[in-house]
Amino acid sequence: MKAILKAKHWQIFVILMLLSFLSNISIGDSSILEVFFASLFLIAIISFPIIIGNELYEYVPEKMKLNYNLFLVNGALVLLIVGIALAFGDGQHYEFSGLAALPIYYVMFAYLHIYAFPVKELKSIELGREVKLGEYAGDVVLMLIWPVGIWFIQPRINKVINERETFVKK
Repeated sequence: MKAILKAKHWQIFVILMLLSFLSNISIGDSSILEVFFASLFLIAIISFPIIIGNELYEYVPEKMKLNYNLFLVNGALVLLIVGIALAFGDGQHYEFSGLAALPIYYVMFAYLHIYAFPVKELKSIELGREVKLGEYAGDVVLMLIWPVGIWFIQPRINKVINERETFVKK
């Protein structure tokens, strides 16, 4: 998965836009193919920050304490919930009330966390220290606005990876 860290921003953008385009195409009577492309797009969008967070973790200085296990649990939870929603849901409407709504709030937190964690890692690697929310909040918004965020975040990831590999080779 290091290929995603080393990929250029335009390559990731093209792949995700192609998947987005395919997920919105109506193919006559082939609803199975439509569901397949829509599922592939959703999984790619959710997996992208999880893969980045997983791969960037080895570049985080040891003195920093980031809750990597929580990130992995949240990533698995979000992928599981999306998988269940795709498999058993009608894709149109979900309604939760009362106590059933409480786990959904955690799923929303988990979704935001899988986008915030890789950006926090990236900013921590760039600055060489643990960062506060205010220092990386704008980058989280960029990650959530995925077509735009890729153009700004991925070049920074490439720069960090190239610097680390150059440092290791010397």
